Amino acid sequence: MRLRLRLAAVAATAVACAGLGLTGISSASAAKGIAGFALANYMGNGNTAMCMTAGGNNLDPATVEPCDAAKWGSAQAWHWLDPFGGGYSQLANGYGKCLGVIAGSVKQGTHLDAYTCKTGHLDQYWLLDTQFSCSHGTLSTFYPILNEGSSYVVGVVGGEMGNGQPLAIWHYQFTCNNQFWGGAED
Repeated sequence: MRLRLRLAAVAATAVACAGLGLTGISSASAAKGIAGFALANYMGNGNTAMCMTAGGNNLDPATVEPCDAAKWGSAQAWHWLDPFGGGYSQLANGYGKCLGVIAGSVKQGTHLDAYTCKTGHLDQYWLLDTQFSCSHGTLSTFYPILNEGSSYVVGVVGGEMGNGQPLAIWHYQFTCNNQFWGGAED
């Protein structure tokens, strides 16, 4: 059953990404820091939208921070890179660093970081799972982001939306919560 859901999600990913403005650009463009899209978390923090953020150095932690258009060309700008297989792609920030699981771990609860993009490192490959979605008013539709190496999704540690709260891989909870991400708007 899970395999069928994954295959269906792969087929719908390109359509959903285009609808969210989450379209891919080349690896070369990402490395040059060309602006992509911001990923806001479904939960937010009161009236403050919280975005996925990661710095430009290897091992910089991936966290949530208030969405800031000034960071949308760097720490909060994301790009889908070339697909690897099964619809999974690397997700690079404006600094050209890929979102990955620390040390390539497949253990639930492992934190995420920014690291040099490496072809074939499954901890750096992600899929926007369009089989499940949550809506938040009229702002956006939110989806879980599935990791190929672990089959877990990106979530905010402890579900807490504080500034700088780390991101980790966790089992999918099938409810609209901190595991859902969507396009942010200025």
